[in-house]
Amino acid sequence: MEASFSSLARARQVYNRIVDRTLSHGTTTAAYYATVHVPATNLLADICHAKHQRAFIGRVCMDTMSPPNYRDTSPEDAVAATRATIQHITSLDPSHSLLIPIITPRFAPSCTPACLSALGRLHKETNLPIQTHIAENHAELDLVRRTFPSHPSYTAVYDDHGLLGPRTVLAHAVHLSPAEVALIRARGAKVSHCPASNTALTSGAAKVRELLLEDITIGLGTDVS
Repeated sequence: MEASFSSLARARQVYNRIVDRTLSHGTTTAAYYATVHVPATNLLADICHAKHQRAFIGRVCMDTMSPPNYRDTSPEDAVAATRATIQHITSLDPSHSLLIPIITPRFAPSCTPACLSALGRLHKETNLPIQTHIAENHAELDLVRRTFPSHPSYTAVYDDHGLLGPRTVLAHAVHLSPAEVALIRARGAKVSHCPASNTALTSGAAKVRELLLEDITIGLGTDVS
């Protein structure tokens, strides 16, 4: 489905429905994962702006473990495309009071270390927020261990690449170790709890009460297309 957003007609149809539906349910602020397509991501910004929904809009970055026709060709390409969406969003809302660009590595295994580091540097340069996935299911944890064997944990991968901080939103956070919870708290990162997705995929459930007791801010997410 995501690849079909190379068609602006398709993207316009879906994004209009999404924004209308979320607004009708009282969602006045949303964080959107878009796709790799800059024109379609910019169109989502246009739609949110026209409908007056406050939105964090992220063009998805991934340069590995993705279909060849649906990935960034290099870390430089990921950053350049992200900058293009930042520029467009800023042209619509220079103060970022309604529309906020958000740096969006899809999840750690879909980005090379060079890509993660480049996005971390972009965050340091712009101080824009970050959104990504973490610890959704056990297979994903195994993949992270194989892909980043020198890192002690999934959370540490983001931290070591400059992507974990007070402006980071981590979706899922179902299977975190105590050390990871402590690191997330220390960095001031936030968690987006996605119960509908986690239930549908039988991934488990985030330990929301425990995270709240650790003074970690929790928001409600969907992570469904």
